[in-house]
Order: sequence, then structure tokens, then C-alpha cells
Amino acid sequence: MRVEGIETVRRILCVFPRYTSSFGTFEYAYPLTDGVQAFMPPQGLLLIAAYLPANWPVRFIDENIRPATQEDFEWAEAVFVSGMHIQRQQMNDICRRAHAFDLAVAIGGPSVSACPATPAASSWPARRTTWPGPRTGPPSAMTHVA
Repeated sequence: MRVEGIETVRRILCVFPRYTSSFGTFEYAYPLTDGVQAFMPPQGLLLIAAYLPANWPVRFIDENIRPATQEDFEWAEAVFVSGMHIQRQQMNDICRRAHAFDLAVAIGGPSVSACPATPAASSWPARRTTWPGPRTGPPSAMTHVA
């Protein structure tokens, strides 16, 4: 289901926060595997990105591979962030960095759903943007940067 007649194109930066080192992320076992660099794929962000209009460029950064750079934030018009509670401090940091570039941030995921009244979440500037409907077909405009 795609909204027709909307010609605005937005550049979306999806940033998945780095996991805090812990026994459960198995990062010390990565050298024993063939090319594994991160614990778990950010499926929620990938799904949301797939719903964006097909002509919107999407840049995807997994900070378990490399951090989002100044150039990434300068390129973007909005930033999407999602994560679990163990990533909450990193989520807050991504939002702070995005707001330093005066970017709107859409934040979600299990951490935000479980603790919506967390002081950091409620202190983020509220901005409202109208987004057209989901994209249909493969996310051809999406590029994975890592």
C-alpha cells in the first residue's frame, strides 16, 4: 500500500546501536567463526526501512561494525534508531549526535516500548513529520554501509 502523489524524497539514516559488551553477545567468540562481526541483525530497523517509499535513499549503519560518522549525519534528513534495553545508552548517544545536526529522530524497539517514560526518551525534542505509505517490492534504494 503506497501513498500516491507525494513527490518529496527524504534521506533516511538507520542506525543500529552497538551492544554493550557482555557474556550474552558472544563477541569473544567471533574470531572462532568465519567472518562474523556482530551478534544479531537489526531486523526491526530493516523492516521499517522496507516500508519507506522506494525512491527514498536509505543508509544503514550497524554500529557493531562501525560508528555512524559526521558525514552520515550530514547526509541524512532524519534518523531512525531501534534497540534493546542493553543498548539504551548507545541509543541515547545516537539521538544526541543526530540532534547536534538538527535532525528529527524516530526511536523505537523493545527498550522504548518497555520504558517509554525513561527521562532520556521524554527529553528528546518532539518533531512531527508526515511520512508517505510503505514501499512495495524490494528495498532497492537501501544501501548497507558497514
